[in-house]
Order: sequence, then structure tokens, then C-alpha cells
Amino acid sequence: LRHLRLGRVVIFAAGTGNPFMTTDTTAALRGADTSAAGDLGAWSDGSSVSPWAQQAMLWAMQSGTISAHGDGTIGARETATCGALSEMLMHLQTKL
Repeated sequence: LRHLRLGRVVIFAAGTGNPFMTTDTTAALRGADTSAAGDLGAWSDGSSVSPWAQQAMLWAMQSGTISAHGDGTIGARETATCGALSEMLMHLQTKL
């Protein structure tokens, strides 16, 4: 708790039993208001986002919590690496 009070990013690990978390799952598990308008068609692989994660992924993209790849894709079905997850959490912290 001391680290939280100091404004540091703290990652609590419990897990779902699946060590591989996709980018769209990460966006959906954010757990707060993810109101967003628009569609994911701006990214060439936007249609690959799981239906249950579309609003959260759209919010994450619009807010800058998740960034598109240089090739115009968002990698929704890719496994999120520890580095990518850390980057998302750092971006998220600046939004809160």
C-alpha cells in the first residue's frame, strides 16, 4: 500500500489460470467506465476484436492506453507481452 500512496504503479497478480492474455482481454479487464463512440474499422484488424471487448478496446485506443502498431494494426488477438502490458498500465495510470 505504501507504493500506491507514493503514486507508483503496483501490479497485483492473481490470474485467471491462463498465462496468455490477449490485448483485447487486457482492455476489457480494465474494470472501469469504458464508454466510447465509433468503431474499430480505423485499424485493418479491428474486426478481429472479440465482440465482448469491442467497447473497451475502442476506449483503450481512443484514450491512448493501447497504441496501434506501425503497420496500422492493433494486434487484438495477439498475446500481450509483459512489456506491452506494463506499457498499457503506465498509460492507464496517466488517465486516472
